[in-house]
Amino acid sequence: MTENFIPIIGPIPSLDTVVWQEDDTKRELVVKSWAPYQRFAVEIGDSGLDSFGLTQGNFGVFRSARWPDRECQVCLVRFGDEVTIRLIEGINATMVTLRVSGDRIPPLELEPTDFSIVGILDGVIDIEFAKVVEPQATEFDWGC
Repeated sequence: MTENFIPIIGPIPSLDTVVWQEDDTKRELVVKSWAPYQRFAVEIGDSGLDSFGLTQGNFGVFRSARWPDRECQVCLVRFGDEVTIRLIEGINATMVTLRVSGDRIPPLELEPTDFSIVGILDGVIDIEFAKVVEPQATEFDWGC
């Protein structure tokens, strides 16, 4: 199986929000699967969604998407310049619920226009098995 490289963003918490910014180190996560959609990895910043396998230090692999296609999906959520990871419930209702595992913080009841979805969880890679690399600089052949 061929190796694919996806960019890493993070660390991103689920119990709080952080300002969205690209990872300055330009690290990439090596995955051994291909997908027909754009993916990116998020370094998990806390254990707010640990019942879904998203524990601190692991990597969540997200597919780029604007809205979940099924109920109760874990999503990377954006509030203006800030992001967090939350489980979304009531995707077809006028008010949706954003929550974490257990009762660690109160769930948020929001209208779908109060936030945006950046990505939907596609898989989890344990830090113990993750292979992180810096992208290789590609040399341009001028054909001379």
